[in-house]
Amino acid sequence: MSRLPLVVASAGMFVLTDGCAMTARVLPPTAESPAAASPSGDRPAPSPRYSTGRAMQDFAFPSGKVAAAVLEAMEDLNITVTRRDHDGPASQIEGRTPNNQTVTVTLRPQKPITHVSCRVGLFGDEPLSRTLLRRVAVRLGTLPPEAIPDGVPSAPASNPYFSRDAVSDAEMMRDFIEAPYRSRPDM
Repeated sequence: MSRLPLVVASAGMFVLTDGCAMTARVLPPTAESPAAASPSGDRPAPSPRYSTGRAMQDFAFPSGKVAAAVLEAMEDLNITVTRRDHDGPASQIEGRTPNNQTVTVTLRPQKPITHVSCRVGLFGDEPLSRTLLRRVAVRLGTLPPEAIPDGVPSAPASNPYFSRDAVSDAEMMRDFIEAPYRSRPDM
């Protein structure tokens, strides 16, 4: 009976929260906020977040305008658009880099903002994903103009299942190979 208030209080913490969110929401600038004073805003634009092979960023623009900026940013980085697809409110833009990596950009409109996520390759490429989202921010005007990079930064993540950096079989089995043969287990 003495644990009942503790259980009720801990259950109330989960009920009263907004849910489990990895990222903070970015609200669009209002007339009262200082960010509405200039197109780029007085406060710095949020930088892209990167997790599990995807870069993510929220933009306070309608999805049509963000999609146009994504296409322009992909063109800036020499990414060839191969397919555009819509699934309900979400849309997806796929492309290929000059070194034949796949690029998948997903746009999810959430009324005041548009959530954009980007994955390069099968296991992710953090520098290229972040660069693409920075170019989208430049095209939307949330970041100041900057030069298009000559060489696109790219560092594809290694395959976590079959790594080239893994221990070789000879090293892994060395103790078994060097162990003397015993015919009986009690010796």
